[in-house]
Amino acid sequence: MPSDSSIEGRLAELFTSLGYSFTKGGALEGASGYRHHFDFLVQKGNQTVCLDFASEARSLIASLAKSIDVRGVNIVIAVTKHEALMELLLATRRAELSVSQPKIGEPIIIMYESADELLSKLKFLLSQL
Repeated sequence: MPSDSSIEGRLAELFTSLGYSFTKGGALEGASGYRHHFDFLVQKGNQTVCLDFASEARSLIASLAKSIDVRGVNIVIAVTKHEALMELLLATRRAELSVSQPKIGEPIIIMYESADELLSKLKFLLSQL
């Protein structure tokens, strides 16, 4: 999660303005039976979006692993534009995925440099779901 504490309030405002309820630090059980924790669980009706932040390779890999085990939800991984992470994504052939037609079960990776960029991309994504 970004260290800027104001981003949390801006995310909450975005989620509620689009009619979503949200839980900070929520968890869902995966097919393996393991409970996976996410930075945010965002829900609207029967739709669930899990949002994780990755600022280093370890957290990115952990979030990708969660996306394999947790099914029936959209998993969004917000990745800071950092050279090492970009190289890892390219190595795994997971450059920023198109959010024009998100598919349940496939992680959606959003790369961002600023809070404004992140909020803009999340707003667009949530409007597409």
